[in-house]
Amino acid sequence: MNELNIVKIVDGPLHPYLKDIEIIGRVQSDREQFYVFGCKKNDEKRFYRGILNYDKMTKVHGLKTVKEVEEFWINGCDGMFLAVEKSDYEVIE
Repeated sequence: MNELNIVKIVDGPLHPYLKDIEIIGRVQSDREQFYVFGCKKNDEKRFYRGILNYDKMTKVHGLKTVKEVEEFWINGCDGMFLAVEKSDYEVIE
């Protein structure tokens, strides 16, 4: 699949942080993973807050505020990808 998809995170390490948010990205059929590009406009604040809380748990980037996450995400995330395993997402569109 090469088109953009909308998914819900239904399990896995991102679930507590991004559940109930419509996530936009692309399913990589060769790996059966979903790469997160962002979310629907009305979910942005919850998405950035979820990414912030996930980063606080993983301590990967040391982000401190929702605004910092938003700027980090919009500016390309230092080449970082969020990949979700096939069993952890459900395609809704």
